[in-house]
Amino acid sequence: MLNELWQQSLKRDDFAIITVSVDDREHMPRLRRLLAENHVRFPVLHYLDGDNGGLFDYEVEYLGYNLLIDRQGVIVDNIWVREDFTDVIELLDSAASAVPRVALDMSETINDDGSFSANIIVSRSDHQPLEINYGGWYEYHSPDSELERICWDGENYTAKLIEFGDFGDYSLELEFAPRSDLKRFYYWAALDLPGTASLYDGDGLAIISDRDLRFDEDGCLLD
Repeated sequence: MLNELWQQSLKRDDFAIITVSVDDREHMPRLRRLLAENHVRFPVLHYLDGDNGGLFDYEVEYLGYNLLIDRQGVIVDNIWVREDFTDVIELLDSAASAVPRVALDMSETINDDGSFSANIIVSRSDHQPLEINYGGWYEYHSPDSELERICWDGENYTAKLIEFGDFGDYSLELEFAPRSDLKRFYYWAALDLPGTASLYDGDGLAIISDRDLRFDEDGCLLD
C-alpha cells in the first residue's frame, strides 16, 4: 500500500512519504535485506543511532506506525489500522490544516490511602464548546475478581459537554476510591473533532488518550 501511495505522490506536489527506520548501525545489513525482500520502492531514512526505546517527537510508542501530518506539523490522524489509503488522498485534497487545534492530556496522583485523583485537561484555541467521552476499568490479581468497569451514573462511559475559559483550556478532575488487590487501572478519554464528520466514511476524526497503570501484588506501581 505504501508503494502504491508513493507512486501516486510522484505525480502530485501536495504530499510526500517520509519513512524512518529505527534500527541501529549493527542491523543495517538486515534492514537492507528486508527492504529488498519486500520490494520496497519508496526511500527509507535511517536513524543511525537507533531509537533506544524513545518516543520521538510525535510520541510513537510502537512499530510500525503511520502518521498523516499537515503542512503545519499537526498530526491529522494515525492511519496505522487503515487498509485503504484512498481517503487519505481525498483528505489531502481538502484543507488538512482546517482541522481544529485541540489538545488532550491526562495525569493522575495516587493518594496515600490508595485512591486516585485523575486530571483530564483539554485545550482548544478557539474556545468553542466540545464534547468529551471517557471511561475505564479495574483489573485484579485475585482470580475470583472479574474485570470491573468504571461506571458513571450506571454507564460504562460518559459524555460531557465542556466549556472553555478565557485561556482556552478545561480541567476535568475525577476521583476513584481505593481498591484492594489491584493489578491494573486503565482509563481513557476521546474527543470527536468538530467539522470532520464527513471524513473517513462518516466516522470523522478523533483524538484519543489513555493511561494504563499496573501494580505488583504488594500494590506498588510498576514502571
